[in-house]
Amino acid sequence: SRFFPGLNVGASFYTGETTQGFISQGGRTTVLEADMKYREGWFDMNASIANIIIEDGVALNNFCSDSAHTCSAEIADNIFGFNVQAGVHLFQLMGKNTSHDMVAFLLYEKIRPQDSMPHGTDPTHSRNFDLYTVGMSYMPIESVAIKADYQQFILKNNTTENKINIGLAYMY
Repeated sequence: SRFFPGLNVGASFYTGETTQGFISQGGRTTVLEADMKYREGWFDMNASIANIIIEDGVALNNFCSDSAHTCSAEIADNIFGFNVQAGVHLFQLMGKNTSHDMVAFLLYEKIRPQDSMPHGTDPTHSRNFDLYTVGMSYMPIESVAIKADYQQFILKNNTTENKINIGLAYMY
């Protein structure tokens, strides 16, 4: 952007009927999403937010409760989530002139697949969670990343889960 170099923002919108004639209700689903990316020198940041509104949740869950169907009867009225991630390009911060990159990062996510449930449907609280991730990515070349991170899930049923992840990625 001319006014804020290094900043990119975007948004998307979708709405449509989703039941495909399996039930008489339409199950209109509306998706709203916004995201941003910012890079200035060694500092890197991105964030996104999404909200999904699903109409006719009671009818959808009743349809799914029928044992002849393979869908879950836990369809929410509203699904919500956002994340914010910040990273530091360590080699660039140290003034090294190299094609390699090493990024230390922090990520926070709030995920609510059952933000609001239809009347008469009990939410499964463990589906909603906050997630904290701290990690490191090493890119020996631009399209390859070796990544390790530690994650702490804080579930809304008052439990936590911790994970250590190691990954290899190739972007083509």
